[in-house]
Amino acid sequence: MTRTRGLARFLILAAINLVILGVLAEVGARVLYPAARGGGFTWAEARIRLDAGFRPGDIERSDRATESQFTPGWILHPYLGWAMDPSTKVVKDGAESFPYSRMGFHGGDIAAPAEDEVVVAISGGSVAEWLWVDARDELRDALQADPRFAGKRIRIENFALAGYKQPQELLTLNYLLVQGARFHIWISLDGFNEITQPVIQNLPEHVAPVYPRSWHILSQRAMTPGELQIRAARYAAMTRREAIRRRVDGTVLKYSAFIVACWDAVDLRHAQQIARLDTAYQELSARLETTAAVQGPLFGLPEPDFNAVLRQSVDIWVESTYAMATLCNAHKIAYFQFVQPNQYVDGSKPFTEEELRTAFAPGGYRPAVEKGYPLLVDGVKQLQARGVRANDLTRVFENETATLYRDTCCHVIPEGSRIMARRIAETIRASELP
Repeated sequence: MTRTRGLARFLILAAINLVILGVLAEVGARVLYPAARGGGFTWAEARIRLDAGFRPGDIERSDRATESQFTPGWILHPYLGWAMDPSTKVVKDGAESFPYSRMGFHGGDIAAPAEDEVVVAISGGSVAEWLWVDARDELRDALQADPRFAGKRIRIENFALAGYKQPQELLTLNYLLVQGARFHIWISLDGFNEITQPVIQNLPEHVAPVYPRSWHILSQRAMTPGELQIRAARYAAMTRREAIRRRVDGTVLKYSAFIVACWDAVDLRHAQQIARLDTAYQELSARLETTAAVQGPLFGLPEPDFNAVLRQSVDIWVESTYAMATLCNAHKIAYFQFVQPNQYVDGSKPFTEEELRTAFAPGGYRPAVEKGYPLLVDGVKQLQARGVRANDLTRVFENETATLYRDTCCHVIPEGSRIMARRIAETIRASELP
């Protein structure tokens, strides 16, 4: 009896000590970790990142270090530059999702519309692709409220891919139409890739601005064993990073400040490892001799420079957009163009501390956006004067005080996509349709 009482007291004291240690760990983490982590860290923003998780575009996102990398799943395409291998599988939260269609896009197919169906297509780069992934339901519901679509079922198809830029959208539209595709509305959400890819990637590689992203890689050679090894290590690091995130996010542990602090510290180390692999890949690729690239015409520019290529790229975007509008009009498709927002556009959003810490970089895309976006906005006016439904979304977040941008490029969390989807739907509902 005495032994039993002693054991009970021991267990009670042990439980009390565990509770005290747990409380101290929670309080200590909440008070001390933000200071140790550095300015700009908040628990709310950490949980936003915890909930966001891995996204297919993350495999090749970031700045110049990864811009020239060959993305897993890419296959050369005779008309579009590249598309995705339909057999490529993307796993999220332990299940296959985001399947690629037979056309090589996320969810983009050309099945004939039913009598009661309105088919809406989205094109552009990764921001447009993620609009479809994260906000197609929001877009569909907002359009469904239009009396003109009463009794109709709205089907939204995606023909956007990370890195796509004009004239790839124009060529995609042509490619689909000649195969019998039929659409009622076509939405282009673009502008960012058109001004950043030519000067960040094409110009340093002496590739024509009009050529697709990474053409100096796609057209030259297969990756060497060393490059493949680095790519495999990067993918493995991202997979481990996501697995750890899921273990925390999928349980009640995500409500513990101590556990989230531990996850954040480990996640930061994974991010640093991935950045080192990016740098190693870039350095290795730069040292390798390659066969002569199919560089393309430099459009008569004897010494193409940053500003000249920017102006030329905007001209290509304007003419490609006008050609898309003309082609859509001929096929009785309502065409709408939207310039996507970006954090480097001055005054475009009140930024949170988390965004200032994680969504801004001194070089990379910033110079191209700061100089190129005013040209895009001027291009919108030119297109409007030519009868195109062109729209400027650069201020769509100007009243949004929550964190929306999730990297130093251009990508937003799902709520950012939903905000854009609602604005796009409002524009369409206020316009005349064929």
